[in-house]
Amino acid sequence: MDIEFDSYIIPSNELNLDSFRLLDVDNRIIIPINSQIRILITAADVIHS
Repeated sequence: MDIEFDSYIIPSNELNLDSFRLLDVDNRIIIPINSQIRILITAADVIHS
């Protein structure tokens, strides 16, 4: 079974006071337990530290 979806970080100016900056997304998912999952993460830019 293949399930795909897109999820984007909510911009800081649109966050509620109880949201987590850089962690809250527009499309949340609940991941099942006892199942093998694969997550592919991509980014539009690169953050250097």
